[in-house]
Amino acid sequence: MKKLKNKYYLVRHGECTSNIKRISSYSWEKEDPLTENGKNQAKIISKRLEEYKIDLIYCSPFRRTKETLAAINENLGIKEKKIFFDKRLEENNFGITDKKNYDEFHKLFNSQEEYFQIPVPEGENYLDVNKRILEFINEVEKKYQNKKILIISHGVPLRIFELTAKGLNNKKIIEELKKKNSQKREEIICI
Repeated sequence: MKKLKNKYYLVRHGECTSNIKRISSYSWEKEDPLTENGKNQAKIISKRLEEYKIDLIYCSPFRRTKETLAAINENLGIKEKKIFFDKRLEENNFGITDKKNYDEFHKLFNSQEEYFQIPVPEGENYLDVNKRILEFINEVEKKYQNKKILIISHGVPLRIFELTAKGLNNKKIIEELKKKNSQKREEIICI
């Protein structure tokens, strides 16, 4: 990937009900709001984001990311016409393990490489996530330049976004995921 024309600030949604229950949550939206802790995490991030002078926000359309956006934007005050929801920023699709304990998803794989190689029945693997994130980055890069863009999404998609935007190939992404699988809450990754 060539040098990016925009500056990106990656933020993971606040803690939500499925995180507490350790449930894979792709389609479990109605029952998956932010916890009080998650709302506080979003407020903390919001204060820290003030210094970045955000121009645009792109957000996953899930309830937990929308609630994080709402808490963040109470402070930032970004106008609605500069906020976009994009399905390519969604959580990875857990397929047959959706609504089940995290362990059920992870049992499908024997190594970090297999997260990229093995298709999750009725879902997607990390290579699928990587493809949609790369498509998203390329589209935004064609549309804007010199913008400061906040991205609100989920742990694994954000980590893959970070590594893809740095120009790493799949082999290098896998190596980096072995070190750190997803972005932490209350962490702002600047790219």
